[in-house]
Amino acid sequence: MDKTNERLTRDEIEDILYAQARGSYQRSLILGTENWSGSSLKGKAREYSGRYAQSAGRLLKRCQEALGPYGCKVYTKRVPTGGRKKTIRRLVVEPPEGKPWVF
Repeated sequence: MDKTNERLTRDEIEDILYAQARGSYQRSLILGTENWSGSSLKGKAREYSGRYAQSAGRLLKRCQEALGPYGCKVYTKRVPTGGRKKTIRRLVVEPPEGKPWVF
């Protein structure tokens, strides 16, 4: 990251995150359309869920390295849906100062 002493905007953070994604699955993780747990995988992709989990882990590591002082993690939360609780996971970037951004 070139701007270590400057405060980045959400759009700049988003650009950095998307630059780290390699392929449509990793872009979908950042967008939140795929689940970090792999539970949204269907068909043949479900058979390769271990590889998708490795891919997600590598994406998170690249995002953490690219963002430097900005914290980057996968946030897990249990939310009620109907009679059951569902676990949602989202990518969260924590600026050195201010509120975290959920992607």
